[in-house]
Amino acid sequence: MKNILLISLCLLTTIFLLAGCTNQFNEVEEIVVEEFEEDSVAEADEEILVPEINNILTEKFTTIAGKKDFYNTNFVSEGDNVRFMPELTGKSDVYNWRSSIDGHLSSNQIFVTNDLSPGIHLIYFKVGLGDKWSDEVNTKLEVKKKATTVTTKAPTKPEAKIDYITPTSAEMGDKVEFSGDKKEKNLLSKNSIPKHGCSWRSNIDGQLSSGCSFSSSSLSVGTHTIYLKVRSYNLVLVKDGKTGKVYSDWSEEVSQEITIKQTKTAPSAHIDSIFPNLIKDVEEASLSGHGEGDNEIVAYEWRSDISGVLSDLSSATVSELSPGTHAIYFKVQDNNGVWSEEASSTLVVENTFSPVAYIDMISPNPATTVDDILFVANGEDSDGVIIACSWRMDDYGVISDQCSFGASEFEAGTYVFYLQVQDNDGLWSEEVTGILEVNE
Repeated sequence: MKNILLISLCLLTTIFLLAGCTNQFNEVEEIVVEEFEEDSVAEADEEILVPEINNILTEKFTTIAGKKDFYNTNFVSEGDNVRFMPELTGKSDVYNWRSSIDGHLSSNQIFVTNDLSPGIHLIYFKVGLGDKWSDEVNTKLEVKKKATTVTTKAPTKPEAKIDYITPTSAEMGDKVEFSGDKKEKNLLSKNSIPKHGCSWRSNIDGQLSSGCSFSSSSLSVGTHTIYLKVRSYNLVLVKDGKTGKVYSDWSEEVSQEITIKQTKTAPSAHIDSIFPNLIKDVEEASLSGHGEGDNEIVAYEWRSDISGVLSDLSSATVSELSPGTHAIYFKVQDNNGVWSEEASSTLVVENTFSPVAYIDMISPNPATTVDDILFVANGEDSDGVIIACSWRMDDYGVISDQCSFGASEFEAGTYVFYLQVQDNDGLWSEEVTGILEVNE
């Protein structure tokens, strides 16, 4: 009986335990199902859909009221405004645009740029939500390099105009201002005006400036006729982006007169001596002069009406002047830049005639190797006398400086002798020749 009771108790306990375990399993299963359903809903809310780039628009202005016009394109020119606008579905809060050439472009959903480099771009776009990103999508966009427009034709010949020269009457050393330009004809816009250059000159001082506007305080005393001419040029593309210039012809000159007066006291020049004042064309003359004035004398000039400028010293020696009666002029300049009037005197230069040489005798001729040979020379000089002779041979050089001399012991052969004579002015004659035949 005791054993039966124990067995019954164990069976009841087992049944109770099994029932409790079954209830617990059902409760756990229900909880797991509930948590799975909540996670699935959260993931569905955060799903990011793939974007599409369905619009890349280039921005243009119409001619009507300046209104903008947009149209789809995959071809634009360098510098064009390009608007990027994608079509999106799903949630997103961050954006990224990039180019295969230029790199990162924008972090905005829609943007406009005109700074794309020339070339064929692959434009990539992706969107994100939080820290999650979509896959990139892309489209092709070609940016064509803008052609450089250059002018190769020379501009037409312009007309010059003097805007002003002021003052038109001034004292020496005063500043005078010049301004000139060119007249424009039938120009459609300011951008069509070619660049230009100017050239100013004076009938007294010569070339003044190549600038269209300038000033000068160094105009010489006198009444100047001032001339202006202009020319235009266009820039042209030469090579590797470098430019050159194509010029028009110079315009006709236009002119205006101005007067420069000398109000400062000028120094005076004095010729002290020209000695001698009668010379040969091979002789020298000494010139001496000085200046006087209220200011320091700093410069000098001697000139001849035949031979031109002779010296820039107060005292000078001149030679080799052309034959003739020279008017010699002398002037001085002070430290204010003022030149004196010229002082003048006369110097006569006579022509010097060269002497003429003669071989009077080479005897005996022909001769033998044992003969003594006599050489005799002479000369004439229309304005003086013969003072020296010079004999030479090709292979021996000068053999005598006497007009007459003797020589012997010649070997058989033919010999050529050259003679020159010198006059009292130091001039040598042209050479004359003599031939000697020597036999055995």
